[in-house]
Amino acid sequence: MENVGDTAKEPSLSAGTAQLNIECSMVQACDSQKEDFEVLLGEVRDSFSHYLRKRPMIASCLVFVAGFYVGWKVKPW
Repeated sequence: MENVGDTAKEPSLSAGTAQLNIECSMVQACDSQKEDFEVLLGEVRDSFSHYLRKRPMIASCLVFVAGFYVGWKVKPW
């Protein structure tokens, strides 16, 4: 009878280990995706700032339009 109980505990132990392995692999995959996303955001930021430095009139128009929009949405009257 003890053997039956021992074999019943082993699959749950294996299932727990398998679940832990799956969670670890998911964490590693998410970390690598997070790093890739951070690199992508850095590249987009650099290219956007380079574009706006070459075209200051566009940058000032964008800031004006954004300020106008926020001012319109937050109007106190």
